Amino acid sequence: MLRLKIYNVYPGWKVKDIVRDIMLLATKDKESMQDKLKAAKEALLIYKEYLLSKDNITYENKMPTRMLLFWIDEILSKDDFYIAHEFLEDTNNPFYFKDFNTMLTRNELAYLCEYTLDDIFVPDIGIATVDEYKNNKFKDRIDLEQFMDIVSNKVFRQSLIVHNKTYEGIANKQIGPGDINKIHVVANFTKKGNKWQDSCSVMPQDISWLCEVFYKMYPASINLSQILEILPEDKLMVYSAFVRILTNSSDAMILKDEQKNIEYKPGYSRLSVNLTNYVKYFLNHKNNADVAFANKFSVLGKFNTVDYYILLLLDGKNSLEEVAAKALKFIKESNENILDIDGKVLKKDKVAANIMNYVIGTVKIVSMLYLLEEI
Repeated sequence: MLRLKIYNVYPGWKVKDIVRDIMLLATKDKESMQDKLKAAKEALLIYKEYLLSKDNITYENKMPTRMLLFWIDEILSKDDFYIAHEFLEDTNNPFYFKDFNTMLTRNELAYLCEYTLDDIFVPDIGIATVDEYKNNKFKDRIDLEQFMDIVSNKVFRQSLIVHNKTYEGIANKQIGPGDINKIHVVANFTKKGNKWQDSCSVMPQDISWLCEVFYKMYPASINLSQILEILPEDKLMVYSAFVRILTNSSDAMILKDEQKNIEYKPGYSRLSVNLTNYVKYFLNHKNNADVAFANKFSVLGKFNTVDYYILLLLDGKNSLEEVAAKALKFIKESNENILDIDGKVLKKDKVAANIMNYVIGTVKIVSMLYLLEEI
């Protein structure tokens, strides 16, 4: 048995608790979620105005003003579904990792590792005295994880859980290059200036060459053997860079099986057959679906009604020209609107002129979400 547990943790959530508390206070007399969201956002804006007036060194000594401002802006940037689920639900009880482990032990379960493997490939902090203290003081892996959560102010975990008997059988296993070579990794980096970065942070300069390899391969996955083919003469450097990609990028997706970059071509590829009814559900429900569209890796795909119609046309028989013609007819007959990059509704003549580009853009997203299969 292997289970993934996603949960909020302290100490990072302690400051977020303050923000949640003011949101709950402001919404306690509201009935509908719409009214709660409106009241919660209003309270956050008022709180932000207050904190900005107190944004000075003296006040910072009394409370974490900058961190509160950060989380307020972060919350306000999210969509309503996220805010409602994460901050306005009746139950949201973060806990320390050590307490989570205690609950597991009581139920004959054991913590294996993080889904991202960042606890397995954990680098030293980089401060000699702190690393020496960490390595000498915390021999127990649970205590070490808790220490790392505290110093990094961790807010969120994705933990893999197994039965305690299962863990006992692998507890002393040493992970080496052979084990690392079994995993496949997908990472999407962008370059700004001379630095590569993911959605959260800038990558170390000395592994920029590997970031470029991932960029060129995306959305296909890469494993260690493929990278060693590029630089076979320096295995240790390649191995080290590969592990550092995993520890430095929060976006790196670790997979059991290889993922190909499958582009749509008639006679070669099609929308995965097992997704047909799934896509039809969203097409039929338009904006009233009870769930959000996501791929097999739980990555959200923000599609509209026209996009879902296009997805169903990717049957391995229709050419892109045929897809475009049928999509244009669907738009006219169903009176669907197409928006430009600024969110404005395109006029009908511009829709006709740009329909091929629109289809190509949608098909590219479909490919990047791994929704296609080879025939």
